Amino acid sequence: MPAHATSPPHPVTNIRTRIRNGHFLRMHAVAGEQRTEGETDMPTDDHAGDFDEFDQWRRLTLMVGQLNQTLEKMLTREYRVSLPETLVLTELRHIPEHAARLQELAARVGLDQSSMSRLVTRLEHKGLAARATCEHDRRGVYCMLTPEGAARGEQAEARCRAELSKLLQVASFDDRWASLVASFRLGGAPKSAAA
Repeated sequence: MPAHATSPPHPVTNIRTRIRNGHFLRMHAVAGEQRTEGETDMPTDDHAGDFDEFDQWRRLTLMVGQLNQTLEKMLTREYRVSLPETLVLTELRHIPEHAARLQELAARVGLDQSSMSRLVTRLEHKGLAARATCEHDRRGVYCMLTPEGAARGEQAEARCRAELSKLLQVASFDDRWASLVASFRLGGAPKSAAA
């Protein structure tokens, strides 16, 4: 082996260094701490070890925010849809008739009605959804999934699920996120597996 050659990085280290530029930066190697080029620490808590619900909520908010940013970039680049648009397409795919009132859809994805209206307009321009009124309820505006919306929504959801699994694997090696990821995964485990 040439003198300048180095041994390949540990496979776990490869997982830990997948996300850079502010996302899950403080990843620890199996044998001691190992940093990648340009890696920096994010702020730590001054009262670590004395965590209450508010502190846990702060950590959860930060972790979810970083996850969402990464997923948003991936979905926009690969499928030309945003993360909120993907969530709406996913909801519509799993609703009977693939349609729902805008108010109901807004509640399902955590948006206000104004934001939902603008989002549906964007989906309409992309040919992924359409507005409609019900003959029995003309005051209510419905959002309907188009065939293209169903197809792209299915692809984006599958890609999002796979990428999220990888991101959580990365986060599970970070001291700040490990307990949150463990609780998240435990809560999402099938009941049959927990029995």
